[in-house]
Amino acid sequence: LPKLRVFDRAKLMQRRLKNAFPDTDAAAYRIVNKSEVLLAALRPTNPAMRWLREFHDLLPDVLPDVGLLPIECAELVTRLMPEAPKEWILLCAKTRNGGRQIVVRVGVIVFLRLLPDSDDIARDINASLSYLMRFGLKDSRSLRVMIIQAESARKTIDLPVHSVTILSPTKVATRLALNVATDDEYADEVFAAWLAG
Repeated sequence: LPKLRVFDRAKLMQRRLKNAFPDTDAAAYRIVNKSEVLLAALRPTNPAMRWLREFHDLLPDVLPDVGLLPIECAELVTRLMPEAPKEWILLCAKTRNGGRQIVVRVGVIVFLRLLPDSDDIARDINASLSYLMRFGLKDSRSLRVMIIQAESARKTIDLPVHSVTILSPTKVATRLALNVATDDEYADEVFAAWLAG
């Protein structure tokens, strides 16, 4: 980003969005740091756009906020592990439709992986390690892992990483000061409350 006043920067970002994604109105930007900006958009043919149009037709006076979970959750990951703001962190969360892994480094999303409905979390994380090496992770022992799963499923997970922290969705909601009732098995409510802000 060039050095600009706040209002000029917003205008510049709107122009860049129109240049990068001329065929859609569903585009947004997020300033990552002083020199980097993340541009994101949904193409008109994306199934999510059809869903948004139907939602708008149903409730024309309500304009929904749309968030892209991995991008919005980069800060969530660093807030859950404040002791490691410049480290590689892998968040693995069990959701109702399977699970997801979000990997963050220095507060910026590096990798996302959707997981099938599986109870073998260690296998899923080990399978992601080779991908992370391609993205610049030099040694898996520098990776910190946080797993969000039910307390009842808590077990020892042996991984070749720096540390493994396991928290229930309720404990995550408490740690992030989210006002949400969770069923303490899946992280869906935690993610929704985080996106709602």
